[in-house]
Amino acid sequence: MALLDQFMKNMDTLSEIENQCFQKILKMNLDKETITIQYLADMLNVSTTTIYRMVKKLGYPSFKEFSYDLVFHKRKTFLQHQQIDDIEEQMKEQFLETLNYLKNIDLNPLLQCIDQSHSLLIASSGLNNNIAKILATKLSLMGKKVSFPEDPWIAFLEASQLSSNDLLIAFSRDGNTQQVLNIIKNAKVSHGKVLLITQGQKSQMKNLADFVLMCASEEEEGYNLDTRLQMHICINYLMKKMLDYKNNHKGVHDNV
Repeated sequence: MALLDQFMKNMDTLSEIENQCFQKILKMNLDKETITIQYLADMLNVSTTTIYRMVKKLGYPSFKEFSYDLVFHKRKTFLQHQQIDDIEEQMKEQFLETLNYLKNIDLNPLLQCIDQSHSLLIASSGLNNNIAKILATKLSLMGKKVSFPEDPWIAFLEASQLSSNDLLIAFSRDGNTQQVLNIIKNAKVSHGKVLLITQGQKSQMKNLADFVLMCASEEEEGYNLDTRLQMHICINYLMKKMLDYKNNHKGVHDNV
């Protein structure tokens, strides 16, 4: 079993504290000798029961099996501990993590929804606007009717006009941006469908969305210069899949 695969399959079963424990474990500097249930509990300041409960919810029969996957997941850290801060290595690991999230979900229902939606509304804020503009352009080039008002208030008003045949695409780095959350709520009241693109594992937005595309979490650096790279990777992956979907269904639509 792959550690991240198990997490993706079972993350909704984790409590907030269990999810936080898992995220912290991924970032901890560990060696094979320190991967014990007592050591992790002590370092995270939780009980061994909490760790054991997390392991069971992730689908492991025992901590031993969990530790095997954790050792394998951190194998590069063990071999290259001194190089963990290398920029290229960090970017590669984040890139692969994002792709791992994306390839382990069934995109067909989302692709069908995008293809059949009468109109698409994109909502974002801050630096996410740069990624949202790119997505709006790509979708427009595919012939989709797209609206991307950079003013959140206008997006909020437009969300109230959505129907069950329309899709809202919302960007939020942590999944808790209040302006975007309000737009999502308005879209749901209007019976519009919602796609959320985020790095936040736990958020109210995620519970409201019909579709969720997860990206790898990134560390804050200075002026957030690199904190939207994974979302950029996400939308490019989505658009490539969308092109494949349209090409594979072109004959079907022509015959309808």
